[in-house]
Amino acid sequence: MQGDHNLPETEEEKDHKRDKEMLIAELRRHSVDLVVIAANSLESCKLYDIMKILAGEAKNSENIKKEADVIWGRTEVPKLFSLSHNSQRLLKNVP
Repeated sequence: MQGDHNLPETEEEKDHKRDKEMLIAELRRHSVDLVVIAANSLESCKLYDIMKILAGEAKNSENIKKEADVIWGRTEVPKLFSLSHNSQRLLKNVP
């Protein structure tokens, strides 16, 4: 039942909370200006809405001046960026 705060958190809820906190920390750590969501499925709409919320939460920090923009993009964009020299230089420790 939603709204019942007396129930213990499920493992799924704990995982969701942990993942959310990790993503917000990464947005802050990298001072992300732009998040591009590939519009290739119906799930993309939900992801877009979630990322808008998380970008707002990440801004609530003294070193983040502006909220990251969340936009729609083509599916080729992340692939092209991952292969670029800039990506390899900026994110050398990220697979």
